[in-house]
Amino acid sequence: MGAKGESMKKFLAMLLSLVLCCSFGLLAACDDSANDEPGTISGSYTEAEPEDYAAFMTAITDVDKLFPGMETGFGFSAEATASVSATVGSGESAMEISLEIKKLSVAFFTKPGTGAESDEVAMKIEIDATVKIPAVGEGFAGFDGAVKGNIYADAETFYFDLTLGDDDSLKGKKIPADLLGEAIGEILGGGGMPGEPEVTPGVTASTMSAAAEDDSAQTPAISDEDVNDFKATLAEMGVKFEVDMSKGIKARFTASAKTIEMLVLKIMGAPEGTELPVEFTKADIVLTLEISEDGALVAGAVSADVALSMEANAQSGIPAVEATAKLNATVKFGAVTVDLPDDLADYEDLINDVPSKPDQGQQSPSDQPGDVSQAA
Repeated sequence: MGAKGESMKKFLAMLLSLVLCCSFGLLAACDDSANDEPGTISGSYTEAEPEDYAAFMTAITDVDKLFPGMETGFGFSAEATASVSATVGSGESAMEISLEIKKLSVAFFTKPGTGAESDEVAMKIEIDATVKIPAVGEGFAGFDGAVKGNIYADAETFYFDLTLGDDDSLKGKKIPADLLGEAIGEILGGGGMPGEPEVTPGVTASTMSAAAEDDSAQTPAISDEDVNDFKATLAEMGVKFEVDMSKGIKARFTASAKTIEMLVLKIMGAPEGTELPVEFTKADIVLTLEISEDGALVAGAVSADVALSMEANAQSGIPAVEATAKLNATVKFGAVTVDLPDDLADYEDLINDVPSKPDQGQQSPSDQPGDVSQAA
């Protein structure tokens, strides 16, 4: 393909990875808001007063109350819809990329094992989406079709019951979690190096409970100076903060293009005055958190409507980009039911010659109950 073609291929891989990470990674959204659409938590919101800032800051620093019962189990469920479209390049050589997630639902539960027992993990992801990616040279044939089905996971393995267009090669297949983690790390340009710790599905319950114990020995008091610093930071980044304090705390943050640009620059560690190569022509982003009267995190919601553009860079071979993305996602914490099929033991290896692991007392999929229900 040549150097320029390779740059294009790497760029498209990076763009697709970013799209997928945003679509899944933004999943973040019981009581009064149980019937809300994904991405919203209803309430009567007003501009936050100083005492509201202090109450919110106190609540989010009290980890014991925020995530109660983590020593015995942790669960969440999530729903999301999303659409992404991008034009890469210009003129006759322009390529159109699109992703529409009609439905994405996630149920996850984990609890720490005791003694020689491993942590228990149960996860189910249901997806109904359409993806369009054009061919790139001879190295990628492109894809235009539906992605539909389920993904399951326990503490050791991911199980796929997916169809990709007319391809059913991911139906009834399984792959060890560490191998999948290495593959994702390679796509994102990060991992798979010898000697690195193995990757497991998410954070285990024992890790989370240990972190909670370490971080929550004492909840610091929120001072007027802390409140003023928080207010100043939000104002500097162009974030509007509103609350509904009628029952517990509902906190709503509304961001703008200025917010996104500043966050990207901070993440990049760019010096002051640096201009981004990407221009956000639209960025309406709302993050809402709901905390109960007991101080427990009940739900979180994200709604985003973003448009961006980037000029071509002939020197690096990066093409011009015009893209839009919409996301509505909601996650609820607490009592979760995860339904796992009873035939996971019959799934075949996705990769042949997968190295076997010593038995560490983990239940086999066939021994696991099809219905795991606990309260976090």
